[in-house]
Amino acid sequence: GGYESIESLRALDGLIDVYLPDYKYRDPNLAKSFSGAYNYPEIAEKAIEEMVSQIGECRFDENGMMLRGTQIRHLVLPGLTGDSMKILSLIADEFPGAAVSLMGQYVPFGKALTMPGLNRRLKKKEYARVLAHMEAIGLDGYRQELESASEAFVPAFDGTGV
Repeated sequence: GGYESIESLRALDGLIDVYLPDYKYRDPNLAKSFSGAYNYPEIAEKAIEEMVSQIGECRFDENGMMLRGTQIRHLVLPGLTGDSMKILSLIADEFPGAAVSLMGQYVPFGKALTMPGLNRRLKKKEYARVLAHMEAIGLDGYRQELESASEAFVPAFDGTGV
């Protein structure tokens, strides 16, 4: 998840080949506003540091399947491209050897529909701005297509279909 305790991660040392943590926010005020966790950036950074130190650089097979490493997922949120670019820069500077999975499939629902800024989908130009930054700083990884932003991919969250 990314918001993990170091103790939990150390208990997994030697048992995990691939970590896939999320890194949601760089700004603690955003983390507090949207997730109620002001300390999210600090916790996530320490957790990702532990993951990367356990596993080392990413390794892939001949088909591009990750065999070992840490791939950090980041969902670009509407209106927050600056925070996304700060996250990507931090990854490039602090976690060399980690891959990135940049996602643009944000679909507002539930409480987000009442939150200014989060109550809309990501604009193509916003995602393009973050993609351009990712490429400019030389980060490798997966770049999701914006067509993935569909309600069809949002689960019911009521226990049906599981």
